[in-house]
Amino acid sequence: ELEEVLAQADAVRRHAAVAPYLSGGRFELSLEWTDKASELRCKGRLDWWHQDTRTLIDLKGTNTIHAHYFGRIAARQGYHCQLAHYGNGIRAISGKPPAKTMLVAVLTRPPFDVAAFVLDDDDLYAGEEEVAELLKRLSDCRALNVWPGMHPFETPLKLPPYIWGDEEDPTDLGVAFGS
Repeated sequence: ELEEVLAQADAVRRHAAVAPYLSGGRFELSLEWTDKASELRCKGRLDWWHQDTRTLIDLKGTNTIHAHYFGRIAARQGYHCQLAHYGNGIRAISGKPPAKTMLVAVLTRPPFDVAAFVLDDDDLYAGEEEVAELLKRLSDCRALNVWPGMHPFETPLKLPPYIWGDEEDPTDLGVAFGS
């Protein structure tokens, strides 16, 4: 495992789009700030902050660096929210947001290929909106001492469309067995 991790680190260091940010930056920089809207204390630990270029970098190990598939993983895992939260901290402390926000994805298996994905303003805006909503919800729960959970009321189950089958599809079990 150690050899694989060292190979991943080496691949990241050698990547042409990432290498310029690795000199002169700060690794695992901890931030603490107060969110103005919710008045909650917030924390974050940045994987990498390059002060000279104001570039925020987060490193992710992954099984794919295909832009489309990694984008789906990033959305599902809320990476845009995480990086927006860190950006909020940088803005709260320094008065300016990061100039660039980047997800560096490295394959966790050979060939340990690397991709440097830059989040655009729309990605970060979506993350900021979701973070703001979550911080407001947390603030309200604390103020009222009510913690309702995700589904406090009866909720319809959302089954995926494929379970209904297709009458024209001979591979559909209902059609295949004449039901």
